[in-house]
Amino acid sequence: MQTRTFAPTLEHPTNEVDGLLEQVRQIQSVCDHDFRMIERLDLVESKVAGVFIGGVGLRSEFMSIRCLKCSDRAFVPVYLFCPECQGKMIDRGQVNRRKYLGFGSQIVGLGFLYKARLTQCENCGFRVVTDRLD
Repeated sequence: MQTRTFAPTLEHPTNEVDGLLEQVRQIQSVCDHDFRMIERLDLVESKVAGVFIGGVGLRSEFMSIRCLKCSDRAFVPVYLFCPECQGKMIDRGQVNRRKYLGFGSQIVGLGFLYKARLTQCENCGFRVVTDRLD
């Protein structure tokens, strides 16, 4: 059996696009970001009225966001960035998993335990419950 090795080109001559990309990185690094959600996000209401499920188990809901000023993009979980008004989410602590999600504790490998945590937007009051490993 024959083996072929391919080495990456570590150096290449800089071109106009490389220069433009560096300018974009510099602009983004000093930008006073104004992120907005750019894709639709459908959240299901939990067992508690007015509180939405932001993730169960290993499946957390993430939002794709983009800065209006510099076009920087990021993916953030709904427990950090409000999908309603794009405000900051505040951790309100652990809540009863059965009451909010409809099922009790779940232990996963190495003895980790999923616990439900409630977050609330500091601007509009939007609330999300998410499962997180403890």
